[in-house]
Amino acid sequence: MDKKTLRNHVQKQIESQSLQSRQTENIAVCNEAIALLEQYDFETLVSYTAFPDEIDTSNIHTWCEDHQKKVFLIPQTTEEIQIPEKCIILVPGRAFTVDGARLGRWSGFYDRLLEKSEYIATIGLAFKCQIVGTIPEEPWDKRVDMVVFERNTIQ
Repeated sequence: MDKKTLRNHVQKQIESQSLQSRQTENIAVCNEAIALLEQYDFETLVSYTAFPDEIDTSNIHTWCEDHQKKVFLIPQTTEEIQIPEKCIILVPGRAFTVDGARLGRWSGFYDRLLEKSEYIATIGLAFKCQIVGTIPEEPWDKRVDMVVFERNTIQ
């Protein structure tokens, strides 16, 4: 399946879930991610403001603030940004494989960000329906170190 077809397929899978189901799964993914973050010594969490069809990271941001961790929200821009050192990066995606391959929305923003940044770890957050067997990869595509989805963390 090519990237465009895979994006559309996963989008339909997400849209077919009820709002209640997505909210329940979102809470489980965030709790799993928080348990993972507790294992790391980091100063800043680099995160994103979720679109309605992505894992909402606000509970993770609240946990960070409660534990004296900084949260750096990536602006929705195509401009180059500088991220803090000694950070963990939460990475959204349209689809992930269990071994860290990631399919983004289309712009390559995170591939460029990860290419030029120094960080402790990258964590992809996903609904279970976003986990697929394979993703077509190009030489510039960057994998994530871990993928968190409901009741699972793959490292």
